Amino acid sequence: MGTEGALGGPRPVCDSACDPVQDGDWGDLACVDDITLNPSQRQRLLVTCKHIDTLLGDIEGTLNAAAAKTVFPNYVSDVTAGQRTTIEEYVARIRGHLLQVLARQSLAPEKPHITATHSIHVNLTFVEIAIAELAPRHMRGYGPLSEQGAADLNGIVAELQSVVTELLRYVLQIRSSDLQDMPALTEPPAKGMA
Repeated sequence: MGTEGALGGPRPVCDSACDPVQDGDWGDLACVDDITLNPSQRQRLLVTCKHIDTLLGDIEGTLNAAAAKTVFPNYVSDVTAGQRTTIEEYVARIRGHLLQVLARQSLAPEKPHITATHSIHVNLTFVEIAIAELAPRHMRGYGPLSEQGAADLNGIVAELQSVVTELLRYVLQIRSSDLQDMPALTEPPAKGMA
């Protein structure tokens, strides 16, 4: 018998005189007698549920990518808005079942340790490296480069670096201050760079 948990799944309650076990991040009680798997099996269950959740995240990423206005799309957008909603509801149901399965074995997902802004910062660093590799000195390895070609590449690098630097500065501000106190981006990106 359970009640609704903070993570959306049922919370096991210790109704008997058994020894209670703390449920990690949930802080809920489960009975030792209710755990039917050994520690290795429980770990495997946890790892598999995490893998399934990652695959579900990939499905959500595919839906988002198909609907995004990227320059180099990976997917043809063949899912209607209604179909997308249905798929998202099924994904949510599967996740609910994952939480129930874990709760029955007194397991819970780990809390994340990496902030979104840190991940964005890291990705922007790789974007900066990719842009820098467009500089004429790096492109000479692909064949002779005219003066005009070198000037064009320098312009491309400067243009892209400028916008990425603005975004990086903004992300670093978010990381260093309270998100609620952070003002919105005051100026939209320049036309042609959105």
